[in-house]
Amino acid sequence: MSYKKTPFSAANSFESYVNRELSSIELAFRELAQTSSFQLQPTYVEPVSPQVSEFRYARDPWNPGSGDGLYIYNASGSWVFITAL
Repeated sequence: MSYKKTPFSAANSFESYVNRELSSIELAFRELAQTSSFQLQPTYVEPVSPQVSEFRYARDPWNPGSGDGLYIYNASGSWVFITAL
C-alpha cells in the first residue's frame, strides 16, 4: 500500500479529515516498516545528476570503477564500490 492524499471536502469537519489522513499515513509507514526487502533495478548508463547518498546497481556497459555491483555516490562526487551482486 502507498499513501495517496484524499481531497478535503467541506461536507466533513477538518478535524475528521486530518485524523483520516494521519491514519492513512500511519498505515503506509507500518506497511513500509514490515517490508523485509527491496530490489534495485540495474543502471546501464551513468545517471545525469546523481545525489549524495544515492545507491545504484551498476551493470555493463556502465562501469563506475570496479565493474558490475552496488555503488553509492559520495559528497566528493565519486561513485564508491560497495559489493558485487
